Amino acid sequence: MVRLFEQQFPYDHSWSTTTIGLWLKYPNPYSPHVLSIDVLSRSVNVDTGVLRTERLVGVKQAIPFAICQLLGVVEEAFIREVIYVDPVNQITSMASINLSLSQYMQVVEMISYTPSLTSPTTQTLFSQRAHISSPPSGCPGYAPTTGDGEPLSNGMIKVLKRVGNKLESGSVDRFGENAEKGRMGFTGVLDEVKKMLEERKAELGEVGTS
Repeated sequence: MVRLFEQQFPYDHSWSTTTIGLWLKYPNPYSPHVLSIDVLSRSVNVDTGVLRTERLVGVKQAIPFAICQLLGVVEEAFIREVIYVDPVNQITSMASINLSLSQYMQVVEMISYTPSLTSPTTQTLFSQRAHISSPPSGCPGYAPTTGDGEPLSNGMIKVLKRVGNKLESGSVDRFGENAEKGRMGFTGVLDEVKKMLEERKAELGEVGTS
């Protein structure tokens, strides 16, 4: 089964300010679940000028202790994220997929930041779409903590399928719950970035006139 979460809203900041803020988004008080961010690679396409960045994001999962024990997993999970920044067309796009618990559930998230059609110089449109699904089989063929161990019993397979469905529905709920928190946290970061850029511009202006 595939579940879908999507939303769209504007930030009251220019595309350039929003894109700069993207690299400074964490840590912020509204996103304590983000534990670490490591840059795996970064490159620029010399023909298009597009910047590509691949990152590994560590997060704390909101998974009940009993399910962690059943699946043999820990609270910390990792997400692979790829970001493209196109300065010519002013498009910042992101795609991410979970690496942890992928045998039970797959979360593919796509995000874009583009200038608002109504106020392109002062507003940026944020678009988010997430596909959340349990794998076709519903669970792996072997017990998650024993590798190539004994095949699971039919009863255990049913239990793990229910766990996968619970993880799936819980992820959709968390996307909704975290939507406003994420917006508030990033808005605070963008306000600080705008202030920093204005101060820097003023300093350069003073240097130019001295």
